[in-house]
Amino acid sequence: MNKSIVKALMKGYLTLRKLWDPKKKPLKVREEYNLSAEKFQDKINSFEYKADPLGGLFDHTADPNKFFDNTKESGRDCDDFQRQWSWWGVYNGYESYEHVICDPSSIKTAFSTMHVIGTLKSKETSKWFLTNYYIYGPFETEDDALEYMRNFKSYRKNRVTVKYRRIK
Repeated sequence: MNKSIVKALMKGYLTLRKLWDPKKKPLKVREEYNLSAEKFQDKINSFEYKADPLGGLFDHTADPNKFFDNTKESGRDCDDFQRQWSWWGVYNGYESYEHVICDPSSIKTAFSTMHVIGTLKSKETSKWFLTNYYIYGPFETEDDALEYMRNFKSYRKNRVTVKYRRIK
């Protein structure tokens, strides 16, 4: 399928998603946001992945204040992990961006492989980092950080990436 068509469809979908998925700020600075990147990734990845309701059919980012609640029955998937990285970045002096990546081979594949990742830019060093459950980098540019996704099997050959939103 044409990548520009998939990109346009993704942008339309993400515009709609912003309406049903408002950006919620944590009610307080969680102690976890004061951890180093390495300790933070260990902490968030100690929590079980839990798909959104109906197997993620209605994908949304849950309230960030509830991510660390062990009683959660759903809503701790890629976008929830990414939102935690976004807030960690904000509270640690990074510019924080969320992106959606997919395989544009077909409309069905595009939507079934849609995945949320992030980039963080250090305000001190101007270096970029990729966040995809874990943190990777540093990279010289945001494009270099996003290009690192080629190391993940699902995005090795064919992918489209759309910047979703800046968290601040």
